Amino acid sequence: MHISDIALKNRRFTIIALAALLVNGLLGFITMPRYEDPVIEMKECSVVVTFPGASPEDIEDLIMDPLEEKLSGLEDIEDVESWAVDGALFMMVSFDDNANTDDAVDAVYGALTEAENEFPPGVLKTEVIRHSTVRVVSIQIAVCGDNYSYQQLKDYAVKLKDGLRNVPEVKEINFEGVQEQEIRVSLDMDRLAGYGLSPLDVSDRIAAANVSIPLGKVEIPKRKFNVTLGGDFCSIDDVRETIIDIKRGIPIKSKISLMSGWLIKIPFI
Repeated sequence: MHISDIALKNRRFTIIALAALLVNGLLGFITMPRYEDPVIEMKECSVVVTFPGASPEDIEDLIMDPLEEKLSGLEDIEDVESWAVDGALFMMVSFDDNANTDDAVDAVYGALTEAENEFPPGVLKTEVIRHSTVRVVSIQIAVCGDNYSYQQLKDYAVKLKDGLRNVPEVKEINFEGVQEQEIRVSLDMDRLAGYGLSPLDVSDRIAAANVSIPLGKVEIPKRKFNVTLGGDFCSIDDVRETIIDIKRGIPIKSKISLMSGWLIKIPFI
């Protein structure tokens, strides 16, 4: 006896069974989790080594070869692709499908650390970047206004960034196009010579004044104060009041030298 004969003889049971299967399938489809950007584990990472001033040939001999030798000893590595350009090395490291991605990336970190002992002096930065489908740009926000200064726009953008950090779904926020502020100090070379100072002396004094040095703390009953020497420049007046030198008991400040001539760039908050 065929299955079709059994289904025809038990029509009610067949109809109920088919209805149950349809309802179950419909409920499963409705309750199925959906993601706009589903998390997909990528079995790869990138290695970046920055060596300013080095040619691609030097990068290959001094950076690429020692690093590839260390990576070749790892078990979970499937393939390594390398590109040497002026001043930098880029590597794409692919892992086996059965490899544990966390352990494989840690192994690449370890190999890079061992290879760093063989790198020449002058290597500026080494970095391992783990690839992930989660690292995508979801939204871009532009802050602009005709009647606002760059500093006001930046302050508003910082407040907006702090507010977005409280959103649970936000993973990372980056700034682009921020105008950094700086002060240009013009020096009167004749007057500097009269004081026995050089532009380098002025630059060194101003740079030293634009640093906060922690000196410790002072504790009294129920109170504690942190003590610092100096501080970051917050306005042009702070630069004008900087004491460059003391001659015959008279402080020489940078505000006396605001004339055309030598320019010194000073970043400030």
